[in-house]
Amino acid sequence: MDLRISIVFTSLLCSVCAFGNEREAPSKPAAATTEVIVPGSAVLNQLVGTWDVRYEIFDKDGSVRRYHGQVHYSWILEGKALQEIWTSDSEDSDPRPYGTTINFYDPKHQRWTAVWIYPAQGQTTVVTGGDVNGRYVLTGHDESGALQRWSTGVEGSDSIVGRFDISDDDGKTWRAVGVNHMQRHRG
Repeated sequence: MDLRISIVFTSLLCSVCAFGNEREAPSKPAAATTEVIVPGSAVLNQLVGTWDVRYEIFDKDGSVRRYHGQVHYSWILEGKALQEIWTSDSEDSDPRPYGTTINFYDPKHQRWTAVWIYPAQGQTTVVTGGDVNGRYVLTGHDESGALQRWSTGVEGSDSIVGRFDISDDDGKTWRAVGVNHMQRHRG
C-alpha cells in the first residue's frame, strides 16, 4: 500500500472517537470484553466488535480508488485503551491486516489521543482532539509536516463515516484524501 492509502486509512482509525464528547464518571478498570466507563465510553462501548469498511481514496488527479476491509475494536489494557485493527484488500483479493490504532482518553489535557501504527511503511502518527460541532475531529502533523484532519460522524446506529483531509499550508486550505464508510458486521 502506498503512503496515500495508508494516510486515508488512518482517517477512520479514530472513528472510535466519534462519540468522545460525553462526560461520565470513571469506574474501576474493566477487562477487554466488558464495558468501560471513561469520558465518551458510553458510545465507544457500542463500537466494540467488527465493522465492514468501504474505503474511497481520492488521488490528486481526481481519480478514486475503492477497497474493502474490516476494522475490529476491542478494549485493552484493562479497559484504559481501545485498539482498532484494520484490514484491506488493496494488495490482495482477501483483506489482510495492515495497521492498528490505540485510542485513549487523556484526563490531564481532557482530550482523546490516537496513535496509528503502520509497520509496512514504518509509519507512526499521533493525533489529538475531540468534539467539534457534533463531529469528532482529531488533528496532528504527519512525518512530512503536513497537517492531518481526521473527522468522524455517526450516520446511524450501525453506520459511521470518517473523512481524512490534509493541508500543506497549516490548515488554510484542505484537500480531501479519503472517506471510509463503515457498517456493523452481520454474522
